[in-house]
Amino acid sequence: MRFADLNERPVRGRYSVDIYSQNSNSWQQKEILPWQICLILGYPQISDSYFGVLVNESLYWKIRYINNDKEIYAVLRFDTLNEKFDVILSPDNVYIHNIGVFKGHVCLVEYQRADSIDIWTREVGESQNWIKFMNLPPFERKSRFDELVPICSMKNDEILASLREMNNFLERWMKKEFLLYSPDVKTYKKIHISGTVKHFIGEITYTDTFVSP
Repeated sequence: MRFADLNERPVRGRYSVDIYSQNSNSWQQKEILPWQICLILGYPQISDSYFGVLVNESLYWKIRYINNDKEIYAVLRFDTLNEKFDVILSPDNVYIHNIGVFKGHVCLVEYQRADSIDIWTREVGESQNWIKFMNLPPFERKSRFDELVPICSMKNDEILASLREMNNFLERWMKKEFLLYSPDVKTYKKIHISGTVKHFIGEITYTDTFVSP
């Protein structure tokens, strides 16, 4: 799948969606998304690609969305089984920092004051209301430009996160190291992944699938 940005800034435009078919070995236009979807934000923000998060046969993207004449952050979902799009609104007064996969469910990551982080997930069932899943306490900053980004849940409910720093010269975030948060003892510890460079742009969780976000 790929998005073609039809927007001509500063005038709002539309996004065209193309889907690749292995049968015809070609791209085919699926549809043009509603005008209310004014900006699609890839996760992680690597280059200019629109990477989605794949959870339970659906792809998710963070978007800017016009709701009742107000521009808010929301979630765009694409069901790969029936090839349908829909928009999921975030909880009231919650700023979506990024989208992650925790315990096999799509989650929203929200930064609070004092550097704590709230993780929201949706209830199982018909209501599917957003509920607060976990709170990550403040971490020890080495620089005022440091920021912690939760990635996914690991065994024993531990949370894998990356530490990133704003590079003012390149005008982009650069990742520096990985941390593992243990909810049992409420502490962070550094983990080393062999072969990683000192600074990197982003990371993508691996999913064994033929779906290409």
